[in-house]
Amino acid sequence: MARPRRSGPRGFSVIEIVTAMAVIAVLAGILLANINPETPNDRARYDAAADALQQLGNAIGSSQPTKKQRSFHQVVGVYPAKLGHLTTPITTTDLNLCGNAYTGPATTAGTQTYKWQKAANPFWGRQLLTTGTPIAPGFTVQDVINRVYPVATSAGNRSNVMQLVMPTVTLTDAQGLDLAVDGVADGTKGTVIYSSTNSTSVSYNINFLASSVSLQPAIC
Repeated sequence: MARPRRSGPRGFSVIEIVTAMAVIAVLAGILLANINPETPNDRARYDAAADALQQLGNAIGSSQPTKKQRSFHQVVGVYPAKLGHLTTPITTTDLNLCGNAYTGPATTAGTQTYKWQKAANPFWGRQLLTTGTPIAPGFTVQDVINRVYPVATSAGNRSNVMQLVMPTVTLTDAQGLDLAVDGVADGTKGTVIYSSTNSTSVSYNINFLASSVSLQPAIC
């Protein structure tokens, strides 16, 4: 005698389940890629830019005497107004970060131009260009160093800070650099400063100690 045929719903086959799981995995991958579009190559660019900016800061004003490479400030006694001053001999017609001419002549011991000439090695390993120097794909740092004045007026304008500026950076790259340096893509505080609505200019803040309780920066 034949068994009665069940009238209930048929279950999914193994093939159908596997196919559905594969589709879900593909969709999840697409969603995650849209949420976090950073690729390993992007992360390498951000890390390279972050490392170069840190090294530039050290070349400008590191105060660690144990390091073999001495900074511009350690040797010359003031801070440069341009990155090019790290690699091109300064003259008495050049100005430091405070707008004062470097002392000279370069043949007189003790002057700032003399100290630069007698530096044991360059402050930076390759030429820094007046038109801007690429430090990683997507990141070019401008020659002029911005001095931020002692009175803080915003998160991006704080006391005892000088800034390296990178123009024409995409918002995605600005956020990636921020994550590499500050650990968060914020843009309004920390070391990397930019606007979430217009990231055409990204600032990298370099902090220095105040020379007095009035927070007058030790820059000048």
